[in-house]
Order: sequence, then C-alpha cells, then structure tokens
Amino acid sequence: MKIDIHNYGHQLDLAILRAKADKQISKTNKELILSFIDYLVAEGISKPRLAKYTDIIRYWAIWLKKDFPIVTKEDIAKTIPSNRYQLYC
Repeated sequence: MKIDIHNYGHQLDLAILRAKADKQISKTNKELILSFIDYLVAEGISKPRLAKYTDIIRYWAIWLKKDFPIVTKEDIAKTIPSNRYQLYC
C-alpha cells in the first residue's frame, strides 16, 4: 500500500466541491466538468492530475462566462491575454 503524504484524494474532493459550489459557473458547465472528471477517472488518470484539471476547467468556466458547448475559438483567444498568469499566481 502506497502512503499518500500529499493527501491527493482530499485535494481532489476539495477541487470538486469548489466546482460544485461556485456560483459563477452555470449548471451546464458544472455538469460537463463533473462528467469529464468521471471520464478521466475511468481512464485511470491520477488524483493529482484530476484535481489540477478540475481547478483549471473551473477557472475557464469563470473566465469565459459562457456554456462550454457554445464557446468559440475567438472566445478563447480573447480570454487568454487577460488571464495568462492567473493560474500561476
């Protein structure tokens, strides 16, 4: 049995709770985020990576202020310059 000194399971749980509780994210995007994470779990993606993906996708949902199915390439291009360094600060 491998010891999880970083408590990645808890970090993933918190990332999922943040996505579910965020009032800036639409119900549609929340459902898409959670279904994508479920898919990645089935694919065997590690818990640290799942937690990171959950947070990054949550940030994109906030920045874009649109449901993911209707986001265009132009929407993403407009969003990148204003949020380039937020993930690293």
